Amino acid sequence: MAEHRKRSPHDADSIGDILDSWLAKVERETMGPTQRVAAAWQGVIRENERFKKTRVAAFRSGVAVIEVASPPLCAELAQFQRTRLLERLKEFMEGDPVVRDLRFRLGAF
Repeated sequence: MAEHRKRSPHDADSIGDILDSWLAKVERETMGPTQRVAAAWQGVIRENERFKKTRVAAFRSGVAVIEVASPPLCAELAQFQRTRLLERLKEFMEGDPVVRDLRFRLGAF
């Protein structure tokens, strides 16, 4: 007869963790590509207060267009931060949808 190991309460996932995982999955499935990129972008910029003045304006053909509130910040992101931010965004996106490039432009907030 097969032996069954009893799970201790410490082995069980909490109902909160289960619900969080399920809600994240449902949210990903119901959002369009631009919304998924915008949600991931928020995760990427969370670590830098200066980048909070940015938002995803569009996502077409693998290119995320990011609106930026100020010219100096726009120049910094485009010239010095693009590669790092693109890699972080790809990590957050986990390949769905595929983000190939970032474009930065001035936008009104």
